[in-house]
Amino acid sequence: MTDDMILHSLEMSASRTRSHTGRMILGGAIVVAIALGVLLYVDKKSPVDTDVKAYSHTGVVGARGLAAQGKYVWIADVGVLPQGATGVNHGEKVVRVDAATGATTSITSPLFSVPFAVTTSPHVVWVLNDGFVNHRISILRINEATLAVTNVNLSTRLKYAFNYSQGGYVMAGGYFWISTTEGIVRVNTTTLAVSLITSPLLSGGPYGADMVADARYVWLSQAVSPNFLTSSKFLVRVSINTGAVTKVIFPGYINGTPIADDGTYLWVEDAVGLQRFNLKSGRETLIVLPDDVGLSGSPSGLDAVANGNVYLAANINESNSQGAIVRVGVASGRVSIVSSPFIQSLTGVTAANGVVWADNLPGNKVQQPVLVRLS
Repeated sequence: MTDDMILHSLEMSASRTRSHTGRMILGGAIVVAIALGVLLYVDKKSPVDTDVKAYSHTGVVGARGLAAQGKYVWIADVGVLPQGATGVNHGEKVVRVDAATGATTSITSPLFSVPFAVTTSPHVVWVLNDGFVNHRISILRINEATLAVTNVNLSTRLKYAFNYSQGGYVMAGGYFWISTTEGIVRVNTTTLAVSLITSPLLSGGPYGADMVADARYVWLSQAVSPNFLTSSKFLVRVSINTGAVTKVIFPGYINGTPIADDGTYLWVEDAVGLQRFNLKSGRETLIVLPDDVGLSGSPSGLDAVANGNVYLAANINESNSQGAIVRVGVASGRVSIVSSPFIQSLTGVTAANGVVWADNLPGNKVQQPVLVRLS
């Protein structure tokens, strides 16, 4: 079994654990929510089939990350990792897809080994890459105009501080932020200066899962074990301007990890479903998902905010071949479940210019990775 297959199995196992745990504590959570006087939305409707445009010939073999900016969508492709692979020459690449025409360009480089995450800043695409054999991490940059791939200088200490199976990342305030076992690595996207933010509050290391950001703060959870949905006791907020780290405990916070930030609300995934916290008042709304819908973990890159909605990757009936996208109204908190034969095992959800994109691994209906555009 390849590293990527093992990782996918772990993610599905975690999703099943969340679903089971959620059912056990749902009653208690509702009691708490009612006691605190907060709102509760429960949507039991079946998934709604939605027309999507599929791009099934992108040349991607092992989709692992997704980002969109301007006229292009970017997909990190780990390729095929057979037993005994050296970590190079197994199809690893980043694929650029023209959002209008569907035309693809494959970007290869000797610097790629396991490119497992991708994000963007103006004129630059950023890639997190794992050394595979030595599990040494590198941060790579792709020039959008020339497609040249270059390396960001990291100390040896930081190269081993995180890996492709754990950790969150986010682009905010002109910096690339990455959670690691040493603290938060922060890369200035203009000067490429690398700094490290440390604090006793950053005990979660890579187990903090997702990181999200708004105009002022980066958010992550305090989790100290892989079971981040139940081990988190508080949230951690990092000032984008100063790097100051503070503890935040919203009234009604159960546990869990931040998965989206739309500037007005912070969205947290817990063992029950979703909690929505007003960033000004701290007021909480508990949103319970249908029993057959489970969020597909919380690593960065599986959520997007667009068109007045939050979009989250999910699965149906704990299946690795029947995926869905949970769409939640930012203001209303109303939930709808978007499904399609082309949405199976999602590895990325992103948005740009009001368009939502998702990509997934092949399943029993689709025999190759598919990039989809929600209509």
